Amino acid sequence: MPESLPLDELPMIEEPLVRLMPRPLEDTLGRVILPNQISLIHSSERKPLTILAHAIAVGGVLDGGQSVYIDSGSNFSPHLMRALLGKQEDLLKQVIVGQVLELDDLQELTRGIGCMRDARVVIVDSLTGVLNLSGRRDKNRQRALHHTLEILRTLVNDNDLHVTMTDHSNRDWETGELKPVGGNVIAHGVDTTIHITSLDMATDGLRIQVERSPVHPLPSPVVVRLGLKGARTLRSR
Repeated sequence: MPESLPLDELPMIEEPLVRLMPRPLEDTLGRVILPNQISLIHSSERKPLTILAHAIAVGGVLDGGQSVYIDSGSNFSPHLMRALLGKQEDLLKQVIVGQVLELDDLQELTRGIGCMRDARVVIVDSLTGVLNLSGRRDKNRQRALHHTLEILRTLVNDNDLHVTMTDHSNRDWETGELKPVGGNVIAHGVDTTIHITSLDMATDGLRIQVERSPVHPLPSPVVVRLGLKGARTLRSR
């Protein structure tokens, strides 16, 4: 009889949907951008969230598909997209941008995404903006968040794509740990959580850590440069 393994050590079929640059980012974050899954990137800073959201959108089109960027404000930057695409900036036409102001807009967009043949990854930037999660927690807000995650879960399951959301994080006053806004609803509603911070010592430097994921073992944290000068390793100038 074959030896049994704990559930979190069972081998997964890993079929990354994006091709990320530079290579260290691919080796860490690319491993968790998988079909039929939802990931959430959180930070106490707004800027690094949007930069990484653009990098993931670029990764979807570099791998031959389309990316959908759902913008809850004025986060999307064609200038940043072109910088990250480099010599392949003509692929910008493969990034579909949708604007949302509230939950109903998000529901309408997901219906359209389901009709796209080549969508690889959908980015929601940001979940905080779509649902106004920055205010005081209440039951109505938690129900809206739960409903949103149900909509996105149906989207990934029906279309073999990946959804990445950005979210603000707050420091837990008891433990000092930074946690994404949304509490237990988020904790149980996403497959992977990723924490990102900017580095003061390096221009465009970002530290990216996969905190939780069904991928085993967890990818190691990575530090890269992402910005208007493109995507580079930390050693690059």
